[in-house]
Order: sequence, then C-alpha cells, then structure tokens
Amino acid sequence: MKWRASQPSGCAVPLSLQFSKKYRIGFCGDWFEGEGFGRIEGSILSALILLEKFKT
Repeated sequence: MKWRASQPSGCAVPLSLQFSKKYRIGFCGDWFEGEGFGRIEGSILSALILLEKFKT
C-alpha cells in the first residue's frame, strides 16, 4: 500500500482521538487536525500537544 493511501486526502483525524486516558496511550502525526496538517510541522506540533496530555 502506498503511504498516501493510508489516510483520506484532506481528511484530518480529530485531536479528541489522539489520547486515551483510560489506557494511557496516545498517537501523534501529521494526520491530526490543526496547524501543520499534512506537513512535518504538523507531526512536531502533534507530538507537543500529546506531551501535554500525558502530563495531566
């Protein structure tokens, strides 16, 4: 499968699905909604947002 086929084009995953408090598991990447969606910047920003969610 090609990388571009892993996610519908232009369709971001809501940040509400990034972290599960119950299982304390989270995900980051450029496919989450927000600034930098679809770019390397989005991956970095997503990781920083996830870090804050783990701290709480």
